Amino acid sequence: MLAAAEKAQVVFLEAVRQIYMPGFQAIQENLHKLGTIRRASFSYCKYSSRYDNYKNGIIENAFNPNLSNGSLMDIGVYGVHMLGAFFGMPERIQSAGLKLSNGVDGEGTILAEYAGMLAEVTYSKISDLNIPAQIQGENGTMLIEQMTEPVKLTIISRDGSEEVIELPETEPPMVHEIRKFAELAEAGTVNHKYLENSRIEMKIIDEARRQQGIVFPADTQ
Repeated sequence: MLAAAEKAQVVFLEAVRQIYMPGFQAIQENLHKLGTIRRASFSYCKYSSRYDNYKNGIIENAFNPNLSNGSLMDIGVYGVHMLGAFFGMPERIQSAGLKLSNGVDGEGTILAEYAGMLAEVTYSKISDLNIPAQIQGENGTMLIEQMTEPVKLTIISRDGSEEVIELPETEPPMVHEIRKFAELAEAGTVNHKYLENSRIEMKIIDEARRQQGIVFPADTQ
């Protein structure tokens, strides 16, 4: 897709909404307060509204491997994209997942190793998780509420002091990605900085799929 976009000289932009929100920029601008980063945890676990139907034998798109879907491809992508956007390509990853009766993955974990730090991405469509994402440094920890729509950050320093950064949204969250796409299209910016995030994301996902044995019918076509 990237090669086709470059050949045609059109803009390709992945719609991972939180990357274009003010909260993402606020995270970047405040990372230095944490000192040397040692660990990051990006989690997105949400019991799917379609899971009850699945358990009753009704297979909808969210749990249909014939549509190249599943937990990793549907919601794991958000944490993986954040991982790559902040820290780049890991030196090594280890991944495990849980498959449901029809072979689709219901949940999984990716452990990423970097020089001097570890990171994890956890995701699930069959359970809920109600703790914020975290980035931990030697001087403090940043809590990121609502990783997919970051509107509140809390920085807890080693001395126990807290700094709260609130970025309330007055617009629908997808407005920011639409605005960024329009900006790039109007400028004709085919090779933009966000493409590398997508490349890293797909490399991580491909390796996670390989380790978990996630194969879709489209892979052999």
